[in-house]
Amino acid sequence: MNFLPGEVVGEKGVEIGFRPEWSKIGGELKGTVESVEVLGETIYLFCKVGEHKVIIESKEMYDVGDEVTFGITKYRRFKDGVLVDKE
Repeated sequence: MNFLPGEVVGEKGVEIGFRPEWSKIGGELKGTVESVEVLGETIYLFCKVGEHKVIIESKEMYDVGDEVTFGITKYRRFKDGVLVDKE
């Protein structure tokens, strides 16, 4: 699971957690590709977003050093490492 400050999606006072498959290429967040892993038709981009590192899912190939924009389609809220919302 990836973790980012909640402010990136307008959630104050929490962290958000999201799985790579809960992200999509194209969106309001920007990261720099640090590594790429190809598993069949799915490509995982290991990116640096500010001081944070996240893994996002892609259908397109990117190179190390590329800038990529992405959005988060689903996330969970955490406070002090504890899940605060239920599905």
